Amino acid sequence: LTVRMSGMLLTVDLQYSNTNRCDFGRRSIHISDWAGHVCCMTITGSRNWETRQTRSVVKFNPETGAALAKTREYHGMRVSFTTQGKFAEVDAPALFDGLTMLLIWAQIPMYLVYYFVIIVLGKLSHI
Repeated sequence: LTVRMSGMLLTVDLQYSNTNRCDFGRRSIHISDWAGHVCCMTITGSRNWETRQTRSVVKFNPETGAALAKTREYHGMRVSFTTQGKFAEVDAPALFDGLTMLLIWAQIPMYLVYYFVIIVLGKLSHI
């Protein structure tokens, strides 16, 4: 049977990254001769019986509730795309905000002020 009669499913996998590597399950590809963003593409095909039905209402009679519907069935080749990936970078402001929140939640500024008052300023109050 030809592809036109039996149908075909093509799956295009796109994986993008800014680390010059693409991970495909167990396999990892490192691109050494490029210094920018990369997009790796794999295409897999399989012969399947690809059909898709659509049904649309052509005429509707509100008095009787009867409707005339048209059903179409499509055969052939289906192409599906999947995308995945990540752009990794260090976000310095977010790191600083996280560190600041950690210090505040751990109440470290309160302990610093307390020990500063007791040790340094406590000596000044003696007459």
